[in-house]
Amino acid sequence: MIKIYFIVGKTKERTFVLTTATNKDSLLKNANNYLVHSFIETKANMSFLIVFIFSLLLILGSSYDFSDEEKLRPIFLNDNVTRALPTVNSSGSIFTRVQLYLHSVYNLDITKQKLSSTVLILITWKDESLRWNITLYNGLSRLLFPLAVIWKPDIVLLNSMETKIIFQSNDEVLLDSKGIVTWSAYLNLVTYCHVNTTLYPFDRQTCDLVFSKLYSSDRYHYLCHNDSNNITESYVSNGEWDIRDIRRLNNTKYLPLGTFTDIIFRVDMERKTYYYYWTCVVPMISIAVVDVGTFCLPVKSHEKLNICLFVFLSMVYLVTVVNDLIPQTIYQNLAHYCGVLYC
Repeated sequence: MIKIYFIVGKTKERTFVLTTATNKDSLLKNANNYLVHSFIETKANMSFLIVFIFSLLLILGSSYDFSDEEKLRPIFLNDNVTRALPTVNSSGSIFTRVQLYLHSVYNLDITKQKLSSTVLILITWKDESLRWNITLYNGLSRLLFPLAVIWKPDIVLLNSMETKIIFQSNDEVLLDSKGIVTWSAYLNLVTYCHVNTTLYPFDRQTCDLVFSKLYSSDRYHYLCHNDSNNITESYVSNGEWDIRDIRRLNNTKYLPLGTFTDIIFRVDMERKTYYYYWTCVVPMISIAVVDVGTFCLPVKSHEKLNICLFVFLSMVYLVTVVNDLIPQTIYQNLAHYCGVLYC
């Protein structure tokens, strides 16, 4: 049997340390180095001592929570109200900032007049109920949190041809210790785009992405955009369209529920015409040249009638193909040009 003194302690680095000695005074001098410590004096044989030490470590390890995130989450879950405006002053308003990064435009269906694109959206707002003191949580300044249990802005994509709600129930947000909430996601958007085919295929189209609110007027919830970010920073070029410009606009509406400000991202696109030169313009000119060339043939030639019939059928086929590519609008389109050339 031996007499042993030992300390089981927890350091600032959150590691458990076991210190043993046969001299009690020398061991107590090191006790202040630990945040939490237990001083034990025992008489036991070595086998019993080893079993006792490991049992003590297991008990202490289960009694301390090493994760500051796990300490912080229950506080927010118990105190947060998902439908109340997260402001200290009930008369104040929430400013929600929308940032958009255009990743790709992979289709513009001019027949159905819809734009398909992929964007990265960042939406930030401040929630006064989600702040904490980082010194109490060992410098923890950011925290991932489920979006479903906190307040979120009622933002919708107004001109979407599919779902208008951009938030999903299983999304997560990034919380800052100052109460700044950031939601980000890559979205495949399908939006309505008014197509003008007057100059097709040498046309330029303007398509809008309109973000608005459902219920909250500007009195309580104001929507704004970030002028500093480069929207086309991560843009992947398209084989049919060139992006000429993207503008940020505001549109204010006065409704019975109050004043609502919409955020508009206006995308100006120009069609790449090289493909259409060889599929539309060159065939039209060739048919027109052949048609004019029939006047050089003798009147009594039997081939003249065959060539004229060939030109007529070719023009009808070309007009049909082009009309299937573009919407039926009141604007003069390529089919009319084909008819003019034929006449």
